[in-house]
Amino acid sequence: MKMEFILTKQKKTKENKLVNFISFFLYKSGIIEKNISLVYNEAMRCVLQVVDDVSLKIQNELYSSIQKGYLLFVGFKDGDNIDIIHKMIDKILSLRLFPDENGKTNLSLQDVHGEVMCVSQFTLYADIKKGRRPSFNYSLKGEYSLPLYQETIHYLSSLVSTKQGVFGEDMEITLVNHGPFTLMIDSGDLV
Repeated sequence: MKMEFILTKQKKTKENKLVNFISFFLYKSGIIEKNISLVYNEAMRCVLQVVDDVSLKIQNELYSSIQKGYLLFVGFKDGDNIDIIHKMIDKILSLRLFPDENGKTNLSLQDVHGEVMCVSQFTLYADIKKGRRPSFNYSLKGEYSLPLYQETIHYLSSLVSTKQGVFGEDMEITLVNHGPFTLMIDSGDLV
């Protein structure tokens, strides 16, 4: 039996985080038609770099690498869900960031048969307002962001060649940035 939920804007609480987490898994298992979340400051954040080459090492061992494409750092915040992930990835893949034969940025990642290196990075939500040490209170905790990161990888992989880092690991990333061309994209900007 399919269920449908309608929720309105809510205050951020631990209970709301749990509802968002449960909603994601109910949606993935087909029990509910649409992933819902208690929405407050929904803002999946991505930093996208156009690259000619990326290599990612873990404990000094090469783990993955790509050639021409995007290095995509992703961070999650309370309220992010599968719909936001799909909207963000669709937007990112539709961007025309590669030069055509006239040097104009008219070609998408798919037009140039590029790849994506996707790395989870909770530090994208660092708060530096107070003191000298960043606070990461706005970052979604690991147990809630891991399924969202896995969905990001799954959805990206269904559309383009995708490599990834390892969630929660200390990684060494070497890249050749083309341009440089770097964008910071928040899902709240897509509305």
